[in-house]
Amino acid sequence: EDIAAWGFGLAGVRRAIDIELMQGHVAIVAAGQPWVMDTDATAAHVGALNGAPGIVLIGGTGAIALGIDEAGEHFYGDGWGPLLGDEGSGYWIGQEALRAVCRAHDGRAPRSSLSQSILSALDVADIEHLVPQVHSSAMTPDRMASLSRVVMDLAQNGVTPALEIRDRAVALLGNTVAATARAMLNRARERAGLNPPAPLDLAISLHGGLFSDDYFRASVGYAIGERLVEMKRDYLPLNNWKVVKPHFDAAVGAALLAQKHFLAQQNGVGAGIGFREVGIGSRTS
Repeated sequence: EDIAAWGFGLAGVRRAIDIELMQGHVAIVAAGQPWVMDTDATAAHVGALNGAPGIVLIGGTGAIALGIDEAGEHFYGDGWGPLLGDEGSGYWIGQEALRAVCRAHDGRAPRSSLSQSILSALDVADIEHLVPQVHSSAMTPDRMASLSRVVMDLAQNGVTPALEIRDRAVALLGNTVAATARAMLNRARERAGLNPPAPLDLAISLHGGLFSDDYFRASVGYAIGERLVEMKRDYLPLNNWKVVKPHFDAAVGAALLAQKHFLAQQNGVGAGIGFREVGIGSRTS
């Protein structure tokens, strides 16, 4: 009875079939109280930027960028999962490290200390046991992503294949933010019509375990800046940008979503079950 409203930030609720599936489960948990459901990326965005417009880049086991503009439209970049995307994520880095180990073993690439470090991290005696280990149930997404820490440490020590993987991850994450920003800026230009669009200031927050590495966080911020400079050269309506520290985590973001929904109900605005499913350049409520 102390709960005023529920906020749910859930992975995988960008698709209509998943929305329909989860709404029933969430309604049971909420037990008749007001609730709002949105993606985990939205909860992270609202928490990181304290409800303000901007872009959040989440770099953890997976990778996704989400931009929310002044009009409340959502613009996603990546977040397609490890088979189709999540480029530059912890999972992606771990997978690239394993591939580098295999290339070094059969002579397609020079040998380095990366191989033994990865095998040790997986508690594998030699590479002959690597394949069954990787395809076993023990190789969870989190365990794959944990190999990114090995890569980051080796990159700091100048190990070439680790440096190459880290640099590619930086570029991929920069591209993800750039694609999201471009979609937002193009939308602003569409809204303006024949009038010159008002230049936007973009706040960008980096959120997730990968950014606990200071060098990696700074490198991604620099890569984002390089790509945004290109957009200004393309005469997109970008005034300035800044990379900001997250205000709160995703759990607080979900609470803020619930608070906003609850207050709207109290004021008689948009009362009822709340969910917003949106993609690049579109919005449905």
